[in-house]
Amino acid sequence: MLVAEGVIGGLGVMTAATLLRTIASHLAADLEAIRRGYGNGLKSYRRLVYAHIAPSKLQTKLHNYFSPEEIAAIQMKVQEHPDLLAHWREHVLANLQEIRSSRR
Repeated sequence: MLVAEGVIGGLGVMTAATLLRTIASHLAADLEAIRRGYGNGLKSYRRLVYAHIAPSKLQTKLHNYFSPEEIAAIQMKVQEHPDLLAHWREHVLANLQEIRSSRR
């Protein structure tokens, strides 16, 4: 849930900016795992998690982390252009279309 920054009923509330930074850090961690050669393991792990997660939480996971298909697309692009990982760590991608259309 996104709401204005502050405290509601004594509970801390995540702002949109904080949420975006959190998602970006999750995606950056995925890119680092791929850079280190753990992309195939990451794909397997995500398939396992997505197969056992509550359907109500799946869309959030797919939004916050790269899907197995996105990881595969990143791996293919990086084979063609190894410099892309460094660029993507600075300019985190949002979805499969951005990965596939990246020309850098």
